[in-house]
Amino acid sequence: MRCRKGKKGWMTIKVDLDKAYDCLKWEFVKETLQDIGYPNNFVQLVWYCMSTTTMSLLWNGEVLDHFSPNIGVRQRDPIAPYLFVLCLERLSHLINLVMNKKL
Repeated sequence: MRCRKGKKGWMTIKVDLDKAYDCLKWEFVKETLQDIGYPNNFVQLVWYCMSTTTMSLLWNGEVLDHFSPNIGVRQRDPIAPYLFVLCLERLSHLINLVMNKKL
């Protein structure tokens, strides 16, 4: 982006939304839901759904051992887009807070 005349410049952030789903930290999702004020039982339910997921891969026709991912939300989960939007909104608020305090 081109700089404006004067002391104040512009900043832009490009977010690759396809990859952002995979990089969303579960703790950030949990903190976001708590900060918004969702009931604790709902937060715990979402946390349980994210943290107990297991996956396995099919390699040359053979099923490999199960493993548990530790970040990201699954893109085909019905609730994933909502969680993602809430986290993006929180990130936006955090950026604004930092900018307003000139940190």
